[in-house]
Amino acid sequence: MSITAVWGPPNSGKTTLAIDLAFALSRSGKTVCLISPEPFSELPYIFGVKLMNPQSIEAAYHTPGNLKQVVFQLDNLLFILAQHYFANVFDEPESLSEVKNVLAEADAEFDCVIVDCPSSADNTMAAWAMNQADSILLLTGCRSSSIAWYQAYSRAIGAVAMKTIHVCVQCNDSYDYRGLNNMIKVTPKVWVPFFPDAEAVQRQRRTLCDSPGRSGKAYTAAVDEIGAEILYKEADHEYHTT
Repeated sequence: MSITAVWGPPNSGKTTLAIDLAFALSRSGKTVCLISPEPFSELPYIFGVKLMNPQSIEAAYHTPGNLKQVVFQLDNLLFILAQHYFANVFDEPESLSEVKNVLAEADAEFDCVIVDCPSSADNTMAAWAMNQADSILLLTGCRSSSIAWYQAYSRAIGAVAMKTIHVCVQCNDSYDYRGLNNMIKVTPKVWVPFFPDAEAVQRQRRTLCDSPGRSGKAYTAAVDEIGAEILYKEADHEYHTT
């Protein structure tokens, strides 16, 4: 059982990476629960499903012990947990105890739990997921504003340094990513290469993993490398706790 939090600056590729990582891990035979705690989650739209309240993260918060009946099943091994279609950002926020229960249930029910964390630090599920995570995929970003984000969250980044895997997702083919990484003093463990026409491919296939051609193979290899890092950290954690 493992929990992975995906975090980073705005528009750094978090949701795309979380989705592709979930597919890669489920393809390897793991049961995966992909969680999006945002009140305006992109997941249902990306997957082309309309989540109603009985199958939503809202229902999971309010019906403890019922997670397997609440999560939306995409295929035999991949499940998603996100807000329902009629969710309102001004609804009463979830409590910390509700968040703890849902994450603990997910960790017990699935081989891998992936939480697509918003860039801000004010989401209770994201904050608790990073607290409990075995691995945190910290994305470097793909624009100069990422430098300000890293400065603003330097204390939080430092607190989770021991379980962080730095990842650079190259969202275009012309930006100076190495210069950015030097500015934020990060050496990525994994470089995810630029994927031309990514949006068009996602509209047809939902995931970039296992796409044909040279770009698809290079992208898939990078995502598989991240999956291997996560499973290694999970095995190492189990070894030191048994």
